[in-house]
Amino acid sequence: MVEPRMRHLSFTLFMDNPLHCQLWERINSIPKGKRTEFLCKTLTQRQREEELSEIVYKNTLRALKEYGGAIPQQNTMPAEINDDADQAGEFERNFFGFLAELQAQGEDDD
Repeated sequence: MVEPRMRHLSFTLFMDNPLHCQLWERINSIPKGKRTEFLCKTLTQRQREEELSEIVYKNTLRALKEYGGAIPQQNTMPAEINDDADQAGEFERNFFGFLAELQAQGEDDD
């Protein structure tokens, strides 16, 4: 039996739900004829991002376990006076804090 080339999808949005309202507004902002493509790309991209996130998490945790050393939790960059350096320092603090927390979680899992 040959499957039909076109499928229909129907779902209900409740306008008293803020998330449903946001979705309705977003879908209606997309020109007709582009909505199906947008929804397909958005849903498949979200799934791929979740898969990649899990891969990155597992590999980062594995690398931290292999590293075996403690991750610095404070800024190791020299103080700079311009905003770019401040942003870089803030990123480094956040990043190393994230790695230290991830390392602690990995130790808790053992």
